[in-house]
Amino acid sequence: MIISFAMAFVFRSYVVEPFRIPTGSMAPTLLGAHMRFHSPAGGFDWTVNPRDYAPGNIPLRVQGLAAADYDPITVQDPMTGAAVRQADLPLRAGDRILVLKYLYLLREPKRYEVVVFKNPENPAINLIKRLVGLPGEEVVIIDGDIFVRPAGTDEPFRVTRKPERVQREVWYPLFSSEHAPLPGVAPGWRPPWSPEGDGWSVEGRVYRWEGAGDGALRWDASVRSIDDFTPYNQTLDRAHAGRAVLYPVSDLRLRARIRPDAPGAQARLTLDARGHRFEAAFTAEGASLRAVPLGGGEPLFEALAPGVALPAGEFTEVEMWHADQSLRLYADGELILAHDYEWTPSERLRLGAAGDVERIEPVDPRTIAPPEVSMSFSGSPVTLTGVALDRDLYYRSLRQNGRYFRAAHPTYAATLGASEYFMLGDNSAASHDGRSWSHVDPWIGARFGYGAGVVHRDLMLGKAFLVYWPAPYDATIPPGLQAPVPDVGRVRFIK
Repeated sequence: MIISFAMAFVFRSYVVEPFRIPTGSMAPTLLGAHMRFHSPAGGFDWTVNPRDYAPGNIPLRVQGLAAADYDPITVQDPMTGAAVRQADLPLRAGDRILVLKYLYLLREPKRYEVVVFKNPENPAINLIKRLVGLPGEEVVIIDGDIFVRPAGTDEPFRVTRKPERVQREVWYPLFSSEHAPLPGVAPGWRPPWSPEGDGWSVEGRVYRWEGAGDGALRWDASVRSIDDFTPYNQTLDRAHAGRAVLYPVSDLRLRARIRPDAPGAQARLTLDARGHRFEAAFTAEGASLRAVPLGGGEPLFEALAPGVALPAGEFTEVEMWHADQSLRLYADGELILAHDYEWTPSERLRLGAAGDVERIEPVDPRTIAPPEVSMSFSGSPVTLTGVALDRDLYYRSLRQNGRYFRAAHPTYAATLGASEYFMLGDNSAASHDGRSWSHVDPWIGARFGYGAGVVHRDLMLGKAFLVYWPAPYDATIPPGLQAPVPDVGRVRFIK
């Protein structure tokens, strides 16, 4: 027993240690205490931050109590927009994760890893965030993306790009036809895709086009705007940053499963954003990627994969990614084409500005032009399923009391020392992180310096790698006993 205890102690101290996620700053990647909702119309499941708290800022175990003053929880279904009301809703506990504590003894931390570390403002508290800035860098947030350059130089800032495995994990659905209400279930509802041309049927979850010439589906922003709305934050007070404003998002994934009736079908997936048209296409020449200025002029880039076509009579899952200044085309999960483009922060702000804006302001969403999305078809009737639009993580540039948050403006970069890192939460609208940390604990300052907003390497406990016990269900077991049952479908590696 003594040997077993000693081995367990050593293992926990130096190899792997469990932690529980306390808050929603990393939602929906990792969940703190939360409520869970299900859409009766479309079948979509999503999570929401607690609304009801006891003294001491402790969330109540039952939200929307009906026993006293009837005050049910009312939220919006992210897919259909319908209001969902529920009382006596049990609070789910936060995800429990495992952290590799020895890993950073063997190698340096990498950008976009999820890291557990001691809070520089209060080392008695452990925090979990995503690492976005490395030692010796200056970091700025521009239009939701992370730009860096070597500290103390005049080199231009360059955008950072997430690895593919991370990017796949952090896409969040704005809408998917898989969660459209069935016909007759939600009278008056219409999808955000507006058909153009004859021969369209967009009822239910399977779309069909049988017209002549060209047919198109265009995203209707009056039904669902393309922004960084985060359903997890719906119960936050409207004065909170998560509810006060919404930012247009142009880092998007457009996807659909396409089945042409006959050979020779052509399909184009198009995004108009930042003064350019980004397009992925299947034509007679093959698969292609290109970006051209909306006002005319030389293409920003063009790429072609000859001989790649949409097979007749078969579904092909097509994805166009536009994220971190990179355009990609996938077919059935296989990368067909990819092209990166490099803009500086000033170019990014200028090209992404709304047309009638005289002064570009990174923290004001009204100065950012919203994107436009469409897909068009010709050459053969097509059947479409899983028609969806997803958005990327959007790191917000914020300002409070007339002062920019750290890294929120090109003139107010976060500057990192030789052993310092910059951390942000995935739930950018509701995360207290390196942007807003205002002070340093005296003990931390005496050892590592009093630079606010950064995390010293010696404060890092390790890399979060596994959700081993997701937020459990409360199962009732006769005779009336309750036991937590893990949501095993959400056991997963953290990316």
